[in-house]
Amino acid sequence: MIRHTKFLLLALFLLGSVPCLFSQDKDIPNGISSRQWSKFTGKYDEVRRMEQYLIVVKDGRTGLFDTLLNEVLPVKYRELGYLLDNLFTVRDEQGWWLVTKGGKILSKKAYKDMLLGKFSKEEQYFIAVSDGVKWGLIDEDGSSITPLRLDNVELPVFSFGYPSITLDGESYMMVSPFVEGLSVLLKTEWIENTEEHGPPLRQVYHYGFMDENCRMVIPCEYDDADPFKNGRAMVSKSGKYFTIDKTGKVVE
Repeated sequence: MIRHTKFLLLALFLLGSVPCLFSQDKDIPNGISSRQWSKFTGKYDEVRRMEQYLIVVKDGRTGLFDTLLNEVLPVKYRELGYLLDNLFTVRDEQGWWLVTKGGKILSKKAYKDMLLGKFSKEEQYFIAVSDGVKWGLIDEDGSSITPLRLDNVELPVFSFGYPSITLDGESYMMVSPFVEGLSVLLKTEWIENTEEHGPPLRQVYHYGFMDENCRMVIPCEYDDADPFKNGRAMVSKSGKYFTIDKTGKVVE
């Protein structure tokens, strides 16, 4: 599944301060002398400039430097994937790894595929991993959150937002990280529009909850839902708001 190289620049672009397009001019980075630049570029087969980073290639191996020529990732990887804040995904002969600047490995093992994103409103990462058949989630320290039970995972185009997952053959949007062991899922549906004017179909939204075993524990039957707090969550249905517990039972 080809997700990484072609999305690297896109992921960088969405970090805000890091444009995704390589610089088209060959100007030397600020603070670097011509001699330093010539010596640096002479070491590599290719140096591609970005505003904040330099991707370098030597003998088919790729690494990353900042524009002050400080090494960010050693020149030893087959491929660079997503870069988000201080987290990176890189591929070697074993597979994909989650690493920090300097190449410190966080993930406990290599995976067949790895996606790195961030939830829209929360300062929490979304790291999906695959064995080539099923998908699961790991934490930013590399610890496993869920088993490899999801059928598929897709990040939004901009690498942060709401990831889409496929669970037991059904597609959902994961609109919150796990809070108290549960994540809010959104399922959309197109139904006939009974209004006299307007399009023939309208989209409706159904919210439910998935646990950390990637199992739907509260069906997507609510019109809206907030993450759990102290064992309870506010939901709405048919214009009425009420509170439920983690079994879906209505509580006072």
